[in-house]
Amino acid sequence: MSGQVLEHPAVLYDLEDVELLASRQSRSISTAVGGLQVALVAAAAASTLEGGPVLALAIDGAVGQVASVVHGFCDWYNTGSYLVRRLNALGLPVERAEVRRLTNAALMSRGRAIDERALDRSTELRLVRSWIGRGLVDALPFGSSLGRASVRAARRIDGSDLGAHLRRLRGEPGGP
Repeated sequence: MSGQVLEHPAVLYDLEDVELLASRQSRSISTAVGGLQVALVAAAAASTLEGGPVLALAIDGAVGQVASVVHGFCDWYNTGSYLVRRLNALGLPVERAEVRRLTNAALMSRGRAIDERALDRSTELRLVRSWIGRGLVDALPFGSSLGRASVRAARRIDGSDLGAHLRRLRGEPGGP
């Protein structure tokens, strides 16, 4: 996906653009997932009355997992697009692997800036595991945090010295 972000980044030039796109994506995903949940629960209810409530909960959890992963990919694309636009504005050339690691770090960091420890290659696995792990919580009413990660990550990108992070990734002196 880093190649897609490099070649065709979303039109995200500021935080407001990121918020608007993330909001539209959340509404679209919620509508699609809601329809899927209704269809699956109706099918489960029509098949048998035995175990219906348990099956409905299992379906809700599975659909929550799917929604979480889809949201994760949307957040990744939004964050990567915003990152590429910022790097281009700063005149910093970047490669696919660097976009990938910086995007992962922006999404996994805590605080106001990208944490250099999150630039490790293992961050990607932790990121995907977090998407899967959040699925059940996000299926619960009022438990969802979906659609907000890209906005927080964009703020971290704005609060970071991207040139220094690139130097660190490239093994050049002057990294953070």
